[in-house]
Amino acid sequence: MIFRKAQATEVDKVNEVIIQAAHRLKKLGSKQWSSMLNGEKLVEIKDRIQNGEVYIYQDNNTTEIAGIVYVYDNQSEWDKQLWGNDNTANTYYIHRLAIADKYCGKGMAINLLQELQESVEPQAILRLDCLAEQAVLNNLYQRAGFSYLTRIKDHDTGEQVADFNLYEWQASKNSQY
Repeated sequence: MIFRKAQATEVDKVNEVIIQAAHRLKKLGSKQWSSMLNGEKLVEIKDRIQNGEVYIYQDNNTTEIAGIVYVYDNQSEWDKQLWGNDNTANTYYIHRLAIADKYCGKGMAINLLQELQESVEPQAILRLDCLAEQAVLNNLYQRAGFSYLTRIKDHDTGEQVADFNLYEWQASKNSQY
């Protein structure tokens, strides 16, 4: 597998992976990512790719995208709501981890996270949030070496009011990756 930044020509492929993940969430009864299903976030995807914030995990035998992840080197408004204003150097915020349908259940999500961990500088901090009720994702992040920090209760996402768990991974404490 290849881990790399998305290119401007890959907006539709990235969007397709996100839509597949959003459909899976909807089938599970979740409202999370529901705004992705009507195409209203396509401009966001283009902007994120242009800003170098979208990474692709690609099958090196094909041009197929197995997964994607957004990585921000500055806090978004969302991050500020959950983490508070924080200007800690070398801190990155992970969002929209999504795996294509064809690659689900094959360990791609943990492999993608490990590729990300291997790609950051030695003093990097990776942060992410997750719906507290999503046991599979919470388990995934812990297996990938992320430490659970706290739970933010009753946070209004605009799509739903829910509890969110905050996780952090520090390169300096996890040199095995």
